[in-house]
Formats: sequence, C-alpha cells, structure tokens
Amino acid sequence: MYPTQHLTIGIIFTAILAWAFSQITLFSALLIIASTVLIDVDHYIIYVWITKDWNLKNAYYWHKEAGRKFKKLSREEKRELRHSFFIFHGVEPLLIVFLLSLYVNPYFYFVLIGMSLHMALDIIYGLFHGYGLHKIFLMYDLGRFDESKLIHKRK
Repeated sequence: MYPTQHLTIGIIFTAILAWAFSQITLFSALLIIASTVLIDVDHYIIYVWITKDWNLKNAYYWHKEAGRKFKKLSREEKRELRHSFFIFHGVEPLLIVFLLSLYVNPYFYFVLIGMSLHMALDIIYGLFHGYGLHKIFLMYDLGRFDESKLIHKRK
C-alpha cells in the first residue's frame, strides 16, 4: 500500500476510535496516525541499502516500480521471488512496542495500535495482490532472505 492510503485509513480509523473512546487525546490520536504511516521507514532503509541513494522521492518511485513489476508476475514467480525483510514489520516489533507500553510509557500503546493497523492493512493488501504473508514474522523473512532473488539488485 502507498503511504497516502495508510494515512487516509489511519485518520479514519483514529477518528472512529476517538469518537468511541474518550481516553484518546489529540496527542494519542496523532501517535496512532503517525505510527500507521511511519512504520514504512524500513522500506526507505531497504532502498538506501540496495541503491546507496538517499533521495526520498527516488525511493518512493523505486518501490512503486517494484510493485508494478511484482504484480505482472505469475503466482509461481511471486512465490519464488524474495522480498527484503522489513525490520518494523512483523509480530516481533509489535511485541517490543507492546513491552515498551507496559514497562516504559503507556503512550507506546497508541504506537502499537497504529503499527497493528498498518500490519493488518499490509496483510490484507498482500493476500489480495498475491504477495503472501511475508511480513508477519520478521524471523521468518530473515530466514528465507536470499539477495539473489530480490526484484531489485544491489548496486
């Protein structure tokens, strides 16, 4: 999904939550919305790692092109292809943020809500477009990572 889609759904979702739960302040609402979008900073990190280019606009178009290429592949080709591992996507980062909400600061709970919404949207989008479930477990993605099967090659 694109950042604008995550942002739009994050705003709508947070508005509904704020309407339903009076405990959600403006600050906590902003945390939910921001974390719904900013979890994707790992996509930018992958772009920089592979291309050695720090341009954010180039990163956006690079990922957009990769998505177009991926959608044209058959199901078998999609299964064979490896995505990079995304360090903020997966149950493990969610667990870390949950523990932070318990032991460090309860505001991390709102970050957890935003990240969970993002993950749910990515899973639905991935299943619909044939990406599979590659972003659910970070350890699974790390274990099956094979740089030679990436849709983009490193410079």
